Amino acid sequence: MRNNNYTLHELFCILYKTGKTVRKCLESKYPNKAKELYGCCIEASDILITQLNIIGIPALPCSGWVLYDYPERCIDEPCEPHYMVKVPYQDNYIYLDVTATQFQFCLSEQIPKVLISNECPYWFVESDEKPIEILLKEFPEWYELKEEI
Repeated sequence: MRNNNYTLHELFCILYKTGKTVRKCLESKYPNKAKELYGCCIEASDILITQLNIIGIPALPCSGWVLYDYPERCIDEPCEPHYMVKVPYQDNYIYLDVTATQFQFCLSEQIPKVLISNECPYWFVESDEKPIEILLKEFPEWYELKEEI
């Protein structure tokens, strides 16, 4: 099933409602992390996948790396591993993320509490492995500086 039974608008509405519910649940469970939900992406993705699959919407885990717009605001590296959900629709994917707010400090665009996009966010590289080639290209001064220390 590739969600062809829904219009794109209907699917976005279902994803938003499910995402909002999961986000509220995690904000209640982790009141000290409620603003950003830092470190909750795997748990959030697992819950989203389960809830969407229950209602007949196939959802898949999507692992990758967030590349910072503002590397000067990070401590270790200008990237961090992250998980979200992708839902097939026709010949594409819709991306759903309820914990992307944890990266607001290092991204230039405003991140909503429930992020839904019909394309992979510009700041996310879908890959199980750290995207070393991209990092060296995007942040050469960062890695040159780290090597000198």
